[in-house]
Amino acid sequence: MRINIMQNEIDVKQKISDDLEIRFYPAHWEDLKKSGLSDEIIKDAHLRSCSPREIFEVAPPSLASKISSMYEIPYPGTRDSRYKIYGEDGEPVIDKKGKQVEYIQKKDAPSHLYLTRTAFGVLNDISNPLWIVEGAKKALRLEQEGFEVVGIDGCWNWKKKDDGSVHDYWLNNPLIEDFSKIPLEGRTIYIPADSDYTKKWAVRKGYLYLMAELMLRGAIVHFVSIPCKGIEKQGVDDYLQRHTKEDLLSLPWTQITSDMLRGIDHHLDWIADRIKDEIDYRKEKSRDKPDLSEHSTMHTPALDCAKLGQKWDAKALCRKVSIIILRKGRMCIQPYFCRRADCHTCFPYYYKRRWITQAKEDIPSPHIAFMDVKDWPSFYKAIQRAKADYHRFTDVNSMNRLTLVLLNIPVETKRIKSNPLIGGDTPAIGWIYGERWVNGETLEEKYSNLLEGFITKPNRPLEGSEMHDCSHKFKRKKEKVKDEDKARVFMVPNGNPIAVAQKFVKKYEAQWIDETTDGKVILKTSKTTEDFLNSIGGNTKKVFPIFSTLDAFVHIVELTAKRKKDLRIEDKFEAKAEEWTSS
Repeated sequence: MRINIMQNEIDVKQKISDDLEIRFYPAHWEDLKKSGLSDEIIKDAHLRSCSPREIFEVAPPSLASKISSMYEIPYPGTRDSRYKIYGEDGEPVIDKKGKQVEYIQKKDAPSHLYLTRTAFGVLNDISNPLWIVEGAKKALRLEQEGFEVVGIDGCWNWKKKDDGSVHDYWLNNPLIEDFSKIPLEGRTIYIPADSDYTKKWAVRKGYLYLMAELMLRGAIVHFVSIPCKGIEKQGVDDYLQRHTKEDLLSLPWTQITSDMLRGIDHHLDWIADRIKDEIDYRKEKSRDKPDLSEHSTMHTPALDCAKLGQKWDAKALCRKVSIIILRKGRMCIQPYFCRRADCHTCFPYYYKRRWITQAKEDIPSPHIAFMDVKDWPSFYKAIQRAKADYHRFTDVNSMNRLTLVLLNIPVETKRIKSNPLIGGDTPAIGWIYGERWVNGETLEEKYSNLLEGFITKPNRPLEGSEMHDCSHKFKRKKEKVKDEDKARVFMVPNGNPIAVAQKFVKKYEAQWIDETTDGKVILKTSKTTEDFLNSIGGNTKKVFPIFSTLDAFVHIVELTAKRKKDLRIEDKFEAKAEEWTSS
């Protein structure tokens, strides 16, 4: 009985296979079977050979006469399809540019991701890894092995078409719309490339840019190039014809890091810097602030505290430690900011806000001019001849380093002409971002939107005044700190000034004076407080516990003049704190 049932199942499968094979031209069926696709996968994917009439409906006129047959690959969840084409007697189809064409699609049809059925079910679950392969046939072959797979049409077909409407393509999101359906942050992505990855530079570059864009959105990317032994080219579907699923998983997969993307071209270097910044930002965002409550159960990070006196990486300490400035019986406790231009927290506060305030104060009604940075030297000579005053901002992240110049009077050269922000035409190169930046009804609104939109955080440390410069009369002189005004500076490995201040109030009899809106706390010291701080004595090679053994995980260290210079810490109170000191 059981033998009969098994025989019936075999007969049914054979009938299905025979019926499917009838729907395809022999060359089409042979091609699908060459990739190792089962009858069930072919049927569920709704693959089919097309009639001759459909060739002329889909293919452009220059190709239609050269195509003898083609089969359709419908893309799930869309109304679009992709077609594999064949020439006469199996010869490749050559277009009018002399290039071989294997796949076509209808005119004006957008690029899509080929989402397999298994991938549809786990798109929103980032714990499930995704595989990204080149081609729908490879995607179906991996789906047959039980993987969740997404197919791309080609090594560069994951990005939008550049229609020329945007000056710098990489300032916008280059991924096609279908990627918006896939949560990428924290998701593991596997990308097996064809064996010609190492031989074709364009293919290699396409994969590198794809991996960079995925990593920029938080994905964890693993990559491998399919090995090729005695075969001209081999894809993942060809590999699975001769190997098992376990062999594929045991290949030398490499987890891609931002450093691996450097040295190819300046675009990838820029994206690698952005990836590193995003990783640092996500780590900082997920970091829990230490608890300084009375009965904390935290362990004692003695090693971390010991490193405080030896390692002085400003960016690593940003927002993770507090600074105590002691002067004339008052102490100001504030969070430490590294004041680096490429820091997510410090750039808006210490650079962008200050630059915008200065520019609006120095030049209330500006004339504006856009140019590439290479045109700046000649335009600067024109500014000197016109005896004009200026503020210059440069977008160091853009490819041509676009430069914005604000002038108090009009300045003109043969190539560049300045225009008033109100009442003038759009600047010569303002078409790039003019609609997005120079908007608003009043001068104040337009001015603010222009500067807010143009000044963006650089992805590397700045060198001198490459991002902002101004006329000599606008440069603020830095006040020198007199010896009698200098203060002692201490560092605590905790980023919560309020909690540190509460400990000083409770344990060392300091008096609470005020708390500012930007997180600073002003205390009045007592003899107990000053005796404790004097006992530290500026020894940066040793750490000192602030409080009792119950909470000995909090340490303090006094900074020397060299350390204060390394960390860009000014050893004086700010203006409001000076008022508290004198009161």
